[in-house]
Amino acid sequence: MRARLVPFILPLLILGACGENSDEADSIEVDSVLVEALAEWHLGEAREALLRQSVDSLRNESLDSLGIDSAEIVQSIEEMAANPDKASAVYDAVEEILREERRAR
Repeated sequence: MRARLVPFILPLLILGACGENSDEADSIEVDSVLVEALAEWHLGEAREALLRQSVDSLRNESLDSLGIDSAEIVQSIEEMAANPDKASAVYDAVEEILREERRAR
């Protein structure tokens, strides 16, 4: 399942990194559940790399607790591919969660 999402998440991150940080991007409403799910997904990937073992069950628990599944994430990412400003706003929100996580450690 994870390998199938990588081709979808990577373009989102690239689009977000290329986006401008303008006031317009700040005013775009983002789906907070999607943002949280993407942040949890990213943290799961980091844990997996550090622990050198699969954490799919933990990742799935995180998604389940948010009430979202990988198919919904893929669909949202596909929709954002047509809207780079929204992708950038989502990326910025995910990045903020990851910064907060880093500060908390």
